[in-house]
Amino acid sequence: MVWKKQIGEVVMKEEYLGDIVSLDGSVSGKRTPVYSPIEGRILVQPLIKLVRTGQRVALVAGMTPLTERRAGNLLLNF
Repeated sequence: MVWKKQIGEVVMKEEYLGDIVSLDGSVSGKRTPVYSPIEGRILVQPLIKLVRTGQRVALVAGMTPLTERRAGNLLLNF
């Protein structure tokens, strides 16, 4: 994960947060851009920049409730 935004920064909905760089062994270094799903403040990013498929890469807290939000402790299994 290559971040362009840091913890504590305010982001807008669909704002560019950074890239996931593929480490599949190819020379291309394919990048997948990551965008914020909501307007809010970045609260959490993983300490280790290596991420797996399906892993959360950030928690952004905003004032707008998400329709797909799961109930419970959002910091579990981060």
